[in-house]
Amino acid sequence: MRRLLIALLLISLYSCHSDKERYYFFDKYDSMDMGDGRDTFIYKSKQRNIYDKIIIYSDIIKYGEDKAYIIALQRPNEELMLKLLEDKLGVYYSYHEDENEKMRFPHGSMTNKDLKKSLDSLVSNTKDSTEAYQIEAEKIFKKEPFYQKVFQNELNYYIIDKKVDSVFGPLKYDEFERLKQKKNINVKFGDILFWDW
Repeated sequence: MRRLLIALLLISLYSCHSDKERYYFFDKYDSMDMGDGRDTFIYKSKQRNIYDKIIIYSDIIKYGEDKAYIIALQRPNEELMLKLLEDKLGVYYSYHEDENEKMRFPHGSMTNKDLKKSLDSLVSNTKDSTEAYQIEAEKIFKKEPFYQKVFQNELNYYIIDKKVDSVFGPLKYDEFERLKQKKNINVKFGDILFWDW
């Protein structure tokens, strides 16, 4: 009887959901299950497969984690980023009515009023909403510092400090190694926590 109670207690502890957000790695296997197998990223959420906030966008080609840190190597994917921007523009433009609503993008947010103002003229000039979304996505991509920073290098390194909820990156390899040494980070690419298997 005592063993049964201990077993039930352990099961209930492991099955409880926390309200605390944590980091998740959306890997190629998740991507094949949920999409076309090309999109890999790191996101933060209260629950797996609920993409509240993407922290590092596609393509994550190497990943490592321990209880305190996550390290990631990213090959920025311009095609997927532009497609993401186009899709978000289309959804926001077509389905959101409140002018004061904030629309979230990888680089930040803008009000629906500003978005509609920008896209209304493009849609009317091109007579094609899909083309208008593409033009606006390319304009945002070229203008916003976020994209310039992420896409200036062929490869980007990142460190996520889970204890203080900070993201360092994109970094070049030498910056990454110096920061790992300074913070005494011993994680290697390929290390994952046992509960993520």
